[in-house]
Amino acid sequence: MLSADDRLSWDDFDELARKLAQQIKESHIQYDAILGVARGGLILAGYLSYHLGIKSFYAINAKLYEDRALVAPEILYFPNDVQWGHVLVVDDILDTGSTYELLEKLVAASSKSSSWAVLIDKGKTNINLSYVGLHLDSSRWVHFPWSP
Repeated sequence: MLSADDRLSWDDFDELARKLAQQIKESHIQYDAILGVARGGLILAGYLSYHLGIKSFYAINAKLYEDRALVAPEILYFPNDVQWGHVLVVDDILDTGSTYELLEKLVAASSKSSSWAVLIDKGKTNINLSYVGLHLDSSRWVHFPWSP
């Protein structure tokens, strides 16, 4: 799936995103909205929005890394003016779990229920995600196709 230098190709992305879409369809849960975590999660969230036919699409932005270095978690944007029924939160990767921990309470306060979907879970946390495209060794640094 990943190349020797831990690069995820666009074909790999498409395969994993299709796998996630299938998992979500098989759950038979009807989501009212998709909430994409900027930046990498927005690409996957847009993909899932089209493949699942969910037109209500929102973005959130949290800062946890700067040039591969962890920084103090900070919410840069969260749409506080909406209330969702069943929302699907989408991110590209679950690494330290900091994004999840930072956003979990905000999402819960703005929705009846939420589920999380990630393209890659690095297995560093005990967070139980609803949908995962790929479980990966925690020591690897993934280079996504949209990254320079």
